Amino acid sequence: METDKRSDLKVFVLDGGYMVINDLSMFTQDDSYDGQRKIIDNPVFLIEHKKGRLLWDTGLPDSLSGRIPGEVDTTTSILFYIRKKLLHQIRAMNLSPDSIEYLAVSHSHIDHAGNVDYFENSTLFIDERELGYATKDRSSTNNDQLIKNSEIITFTGSYDVFGDKSVIIHSMPGHTPGHMSLQVNLKRDTIFLTGDLYHFNEQRQFQRIPKFNTDTQQTLKSMEHFERLVHQYKAKVIIQHERTQFTQLPVYPEYLE
Repeated sequence: METDKRSDLKVFVLDGGYMVINDLSMFTQDDSYDGQRKIIDNPVFLIEHKKGRLLWDTGLPDSLSGRIPGEVDTTTSILFYIRKKLLHQIRAMNLSPDSIEYLAVSHSHIDHAGNVDYFENSTLFIDERELGYATKDRSSTNNDQLIKNSEIITFTGSYDVFGDKSVIIHSMPGHTPGHMSLQVNLKRDTIFLTGDLYHFNEQRQFQRIPKFNTDTQQTLKSMEHFERLVHQYKAKVIIQHERTQFTQLPVYPEYLE
């Protein structure tokens, strides 16, 4: 597949909160993480293109802003915190939710779709299987807000957001039925945003799959597909929840280009 590098792309990194994982064992199907804890971050990415803006993921809900970080309850498997409200970060860029034309969430879990209600007027790109999963009664997410967008474009496989092969959404099912990852072709580099295909470095290195993934075999196939694409484009991989990578990403007003 021929892909154009686009010199006019800017990728801004926003803070979508962080998670204190008190029981890391749920993130693998063996005993590698037994007795371990970990803190993982949760970035949001705003991509500027001459045809419009795409928001990739929306972070944890701004409604968590009152939670005090020092209150760590070790009896709870995962604790969610936000440092800055997403809405405040967007306004600090002299933008509003209505100025963001396009929205895509890697999947419908709360840490990635927590603020979708701000973006009802954005066109939503979503794997058709994820839309069904997110809105069905038995879904753990039950995120009916995803069906309220002014326009919804569903697909399976891949979707060329701006029609010039600069930003491509790839279906990577397994973590959830319609989980997605994002390819962004910058001036000098191609980057891939993993969503939750991997949560941290060791999962990519050892292909460790969380116990709560909806389909283990499908996840393995998606990992293979993802790595083929990364090799094909000699791309850099950003594991979205990996703290060692998050701390190296640019802080607004700086950006990836």
